[in-house]
Amino acid sequence: MDVLFEQLNDITFGKHIGEGCSRTVYEMEYDKTKVIKKALTEQGKRDNIMEFEIWNQVQWTDYKKWFAPVHQVSEHGDYLVMDRAIVKDIEKYPKKIPSFFHDTKYKNYGFIGRKFVIVDYANIGFIDGMNKRMKKAHWWGRDNNNIDHD
Repeated sequence: MDVLFEQLNDITFGKHIGEGCSRTVYEMEYDKTKVIKKALTEQGKRDNIMEFEIWNQVQWTDYKKWFAPVHQVSEHGDYLVMDRAIVKDIEKYPKKIPSFFHDTKYKNYGFIGRKFVIVDYANIGFIDGMNKRMKKAHWWGRDNNNIDHD
């Protein structure tokens, strides 16, 4: 591996935060309020580009409050920079969420300060389109149990 590339990695990628099927997430070393999503596969590249495109569509709307902001994506989608959200106890999660959030995996959401946001929205699937309707949240994926949030 090129020495310059290794040095760039050392100053850019901080602590490893998590990993999915197609991407891995690192804390940004020099700005811990941001994360870098690194694509592991071609699907990961598409997901990074899709999140960037979705953010560009929602950032000027009332819906932006529900999305972690994206700051940059590399040309081919290998890397995406997004605001870092913190996963908290389920009791802190809202009882109702927008009806267009179909994947309610617990770790796909978190808090930026006091603001609750989705952080993994490449496959959000706007089946019904975006609207102001809210629905009861059914969180899943924490200790492999479904969490019915009444």
